[in-house]
Amino acid sequence: MKVNGHRFAIGCVMCASLGALAGGFAAQAATTPTPEVDRANANIQLSGTLVSKTCNGEDPTATGGPIPYVTYSGAWKGSEGQVVPDPTDYPLSGALKVSGIKWTINMNTGRGILTGKAVLTSSAANVTTYSGTLTVVTQGVPAVGAVVSGRGFLTAGFPLPDDGVAPPNDDRLVANVEFSSMSPTGATGFFGDAAGAANVPDFSVVTNDWPSTSTEHC
Repeated sequence: MKVNGHRFAIGCVMCASLGALAGGFAAQAATTPTPEVDRANANIQLSGTLVSKTCNGEDPTATGGPIPYVTYSGAWKGSEGQVVPDPTDYPLSGALKVSGIKWTINMNTGRGILTGKAVLTSSAANVTTYSGTLTVVTQGVPAVGAVVSGRGFLTAGFPLPDDGVAPPNDDRLVANVEFSSMSPTGATGFFGDAAGAANVPDFSVVTNDWPSTSTEHC
């Protein structure tokens, strides 16, 4: 078979070019991704004074009367203590504040939802370690002697750069949070490998009161 030398030369150049391009993509693909998934564990202790307001809900009861609701608003302050050893890039210990709290509870069922802005500040440097949103589904109505528990998630970003990554930082905290004790005066909880020890059920809701910017609360 006769091969056209001109076409063969062009074909070889194209093959070489495509090969180099593919090799470049392969090299880039092999070196660009740098995933990181680190274990994170911490205990949470919060206190404060939330104020309450009551109202009637959207749906009626089976007998036609309104369902009563209560919304607690305000802020909690306290601390978060990291359980070491954790390989996280940032220490998860410091002063913790949850502000803009809206905690709305169905008074008939005791089921509720709490949202707020969570900010952790480094005790040593007094700078923001992370800032994000706390969302918790709760069970129980706060009262003397009552135990109100909840489970939810904390998602937050770290404003400081890390590992040579230019701002905005790509590190985030995504934590399954459990609170074994919650009241208008504070909450005790944790996240991490110990989650589940409090035997808190997987509370779930469909609600019109999320996120905290919603106006559908008392």
